[in-house]
Amino acid sequence: MRVRVIVTDDQGKVHEGEVELTASSLRRSQQSRRPASKPVKKPTPSPPSFVYTLNPRTFMNRYARNGSSPQKFTLLLACLSNGETSKEVSFDAIKSQWERMSGLIGKFNPSYSIRAKDQGWVDTKKAGIYVLTHSWKEAGSRE
Repeated sequence: MRVRVIVTDDQGKVHEGEVELTASSLRRSQQSRRPASKPVKKPTPSPPSFVYTLNPRTFMNRYARNGSSPQKFTLLLACLSNGETSKEVSFDAIKSQWERMSGLIGKFNPSYSIRAKDQGWVDTKKAGIYVLTHSWKEAGSRE
């Protein structure tokens, strides 16, 4: 079987030619093969160790600066509750703290709480009261 090969190098020169191919008589198991390379596994980013003694503005600047708004909502709740899943924080407290640092994390929108709840990071015990779920640290991991 004849094959025509056309190759363009880095400088833009075109090289072409024809090659005669023959069937290999060796069985596949007898052919010398390079060992298959294993796919490189990317390490999964682990959530950061949160320091709850920081003031809320520093906490958000450190952990939520590049996150989505639902992530920011979750991390602000984590800051106000010191990362405790049993501690209840009112929606008004979260909104008030958010508005104090809107220059850092943007304008507040009540839908952020719904989206954070959809992600499974926060939950509501009753109307206007939020708690962290056990998976809230996923919101702090950067991808």
